[in-house]
Amino acid sequence: MRTKAPFNPLSRSAARSLARAMAFSAGVALEHFGWGSVVPALPPILGVVLVLEVRARSADRAARRVTPGPPARRSAWAGAAAVVLSVACGWILGRSHALADSLPATLEEWQRRGFVPWVSPVGLQGRIADVYELPERRAALIVLAERIRLPGEPGWTRVRHRL
Repeated sequence: MRTKAPFNPLSRSAARSLARAMAFSAGVALEHFGWGSVVPALPPILGVVLVLEVRARSADRAARRVTPGPPARRSAWAGAAAVVLSVACGWILGRSHALADSLPATLEEWQRRGFVPWVSPVGLQGRIADVYELPERRAALIVLAERIRLPGEPGWTRVRHRL
């Protein structure tokens, strides 16, 4: 007589994928928000990730009918290493994105030339790439700027970095 397998709403591949995605996201958040903001949230996130990893590995063993033993300990270390690798990859991607962003350097240059964020009127010449409608009859424009006129400057200057 064949027994029916218990209902498993989360397959082992789904558990493993979710665990790696959460760990990767934690790495991106760690780079973006800094240690002080993310460290309090890391233990519960990594706890869920490790539970998902263990669930995926135990489902693997059950599917292959393997009994726990020394290979299971190696499997636990492999799961922990995969989580650490996923967090590190997320952090590296977030860091490389931050290093490639030219906007902070451009804003510093503009501020040296008299620009004050949210206060200074600025002239832009370029093309409108996209328009997003916002609440209260407002719109957000995505502009491919070619020239800019900052306060106190008589003429237009070319935009050196793509914003």
